Amino acid sequence: MRIYRLFITSHDSIYWATREVDRLYQSETYLHNYALTYALGLAKSTYHDNVQIPRYQEELSVLNEVGVYVTPAAPVCVDFVGNTYKFADTRYHVEMEQCSYNVPTFGMIREIAAESQFVCYVLAEQSIRLPKWIRLGKWMSKASVQMTELPVTEGNGSYVVSLPLNPLDI
Repeated sequence: MRIYRLFITSHDSIYWATREVDRLYQSETYLHNYALTYALGLAKSTYHDNVQIPRYQEELSVLNEVGVYVTPAAPVCVDFVGNTYKFADTRYHVEMEQCSYNVPTFGMIREIAAESQFVCYVLAEQSIRLPKWIRLGKWMSKASVQMTELPVTEGNGSYVVSLPLNPLDI
């Protein structure tokens, strides 16, 4: 068994909607392990999907067979940035008639700020190579990855793990 520690540093603001409260869309502090698995190139997905139904079980089962697991990334040093947006509802008509109303769409996005840092672990049966740069979130924001292989001690004792795990994976 090999254990790799990954330090991930964002170079752009990262956004995905973890929570939507009225017109506020928030990104939370943990990076989901499924998203990291795809970003690291360990799982592949189709570029375009008309149905838009996740296929995690079939796309991630290959990793189970070869003995690779990515943990969620815990925050080391995370800041947030808030952005407001507003755009108008543009209607196109066949006849050139004036629209009697304008319904603006507006809201606020709380994103993870650039230079935020995370740590996660990759457990693998065999030696693996991972990219030094990945893209994360809805905006495909750039992040650097620093990988360190940790020493593993074999034994039959009890172990305490102080890293986050996805309860769906247990």
